[in-house]
Amino acid sequence: MSMGQRFGFKDLVLLLAVLLVCGLVVLNMIQQDRAWRRVESIAATVGEQEKRIGELAKRLDGVFESNQRSAAGSDRHSAFSGQPESNSPDVGSSSSRDESWARPGVAVVWAKARGFENDPRLMNDYAPGGTLVEAIEGTPAKLTPYVYGDTFGRRVNELVTEGLADFDDAGRELRGVLAEAWQYDPKGMWLRAKIRDNARFSDGSPVTAEDVRFTFHDYIFNAEIQAERYRANYDPIRKVTAVSERVVEFEFAQPRFNNDQLALRFPVLPKKFYAAIAPAAINTATGLLVGSGPYRLDRADSGGEQWKPGEDVVLVRNEQYWGDEPAIQEIRLRPITDAAARMAALESRSVDLMRPTFEQYAKRKDDPAFLASNAIHAWANIRSGYSYIAWNCGERKGKLTPFHDARVRVAMTMLINRERIRSEVYEGLGLTATGPFNPLAAQADSAIVPWACDLERAKALLTEAGWVDRDNNGVRENDQGEEFAFEITVATSSDAGKRIGAHLKDRCALAGVRCGVNLIDAAGFEAVRRARDFDAITMIWSPSDPEIDPRQIWHSDSIRDQGDNFAQWSNTKADELIDRGRAEMDPAKRMELWHELHRVIHEEQPYTFVCNLPWVRFVGKRVRNVREYPMGMEYREWYIQSKDQ
Repeated sequence: MSMGQRFGFKDLVLLLAVLLVCGLVVLNMIQQDRAWRRVESIAATVGEQEKRIGELAKRLDGVFESNQRSAAGSDRHSAFSGQPESNSPDVGSSSSRDESWARPGVAVVWAKARGFENDPRLMNDYAPGGTLVEAIEGTPAKLTPYVYGDTFGRRVNELVTEGLADFDDAGRELRGVLAEAWQYDPKGMWLRAKIRDNARFSDGSPVTAEDVRFTFHDYIFNAEIQAERYRANYDPIRKVTAVSERVVEFEFAQPRFNNDQLALRFPVLPKKFYAAIAPAAINTATGLLVGSGPYRLDRADSGGEQWKPGEDVVLVRNEQYWGDEPAIQEIRLRPITDAAARMAALESRSVDLMRPTFEQYAKRKDDPAFLASNAIHAWANIRSGYSYIAWNCGERKGKLTPFHDARVRVAMTMLINRERIRSEVYEGLGLTATGPFNPLAAQADSAIVPWACDLERAKALLTEAGWVDRDNNGVRENDQGEEFAFEITVATSSDAGKRIGAHLKDRCALAGVRCGVNLIDAAGFEAVRRARDFDAITMIWSPSDPEIDPRQIWHSDSIRDQGDNFAQWSNTKADELIDRGRAEMDPAKRMELWHELHRVIHEEQPYTFVCNLPWVRFVGKRVRNVREYPMGMEYREWYIQSKDQ
């Protein structure tokens, strides 16, 4: 063996030195890897905290601005006008705000922004995301703005479209939505609004004054578009002008009690989208819905159909939304027409929310097993509606119905046992109704007493009106020998409507009147209502405002052009009271006029007002932060409990 092959002491030392260096390198690499992972963790934590701090800062900014305005008196509004309470010319202004857009000499209302009344982000188990599935009783016919005709269409539009302002959840004051500020002429003849710089539609395009002008003049008041009911509402607005890109002005025909609400609250549509669609296509479309709201339809904004009846209505969070982002990522409205099937879907947790029948409510309100997984919300609010039977007071297919005579209509009301309906159909909830005004509102005359159920008095009124059993066959005839026979039209999706129809049929038989029940689906129901192709029809009206404008339903002008006076009731005194009430700016005097109108409607009975109804909702407990507000429910505040996602 040669000397070069021997492994000596020096070699051992060198080897140990190399191994030591390698070990140190490995240890250093491990330490660096641990440090890097720690840095990543810290960075992630910092990022999350930055997000939280940003959200907190945004909220604090809002609180600071609100406090600043409160200190100046600028965020105080009258209950229905949106004007500052003070007449001081500098109320609502701030030296830190640019008011160069405003007319001189009139106070600027820097509106408190509509935000969360109960911020979900402050809850311990808050987590964004998830899907809320709501079972609805019928299939909407249309979702297209201003063309839809049912409550489902309205519900969807309220999540997708926005106005310049809206009421807070208590219904007490107007909050800024697309508008950050406005001026309202003390004489009620004009209103000027400043649109937020960051307001945008779901396609990312900015909301401009031209969009507001277009929505009013070229969409709502385009005679080729079937928006008759809204034209009847917005007639006090004479002109809308785009003063500049972000400043819009409304001119009114004359002072009205709700001119500011009309101008500020109608949903604004993107001109870019709707101007490219022919009116005929808008009328026939079922799902052309684009807006600036917190949600949008799940399909791309395009000129094609976005939704068709029979499909789930799927709304997704609008990534372009400029305001407080809602927590829930997706809201899915699923039509389930059968009440038992809706309940089964809720109990199997395939849906989270439903409006139960009153029978379902009574059965489960004290059921511990049901209440372990679900919450029940039942409360009267500003938007609580009333059930009714509308009598066609005009012609059907070229011939007057028997209900053109007020004595016959009063007789029908006296035939119906409304207390029995309230007890048996509505499980004792609500109040027997006397007229069109919410009993929670000052518009209602609380002194009016419901017509009593009185079979003999009803028979006498029918005889007085010329309906007598002339051939002794048990059925009344008029002087031309025509039998008193009619039908009540009922939506197939309405369990309560079916029971009301059956009750009316039985009660009419006791008075010598033939009554049939015509069951029809939601799409057909809307067509029948618009065409006035019914003798009687049962529905529910739900108000959207703390003080409603009765012109939409009760003025004779609303009979024409498929307006909402589909009962075709015409009364000169009522028209006069409506016109005077709308023009009366003094709230106390206006309430006197509304009370008188209430009495006229009560005496004439164009509707049999059945019951003022509370809202009733079943909600799965995985849906959190569900609150009962005077204006209803606020989907934007809800979130899905994180452990169930």
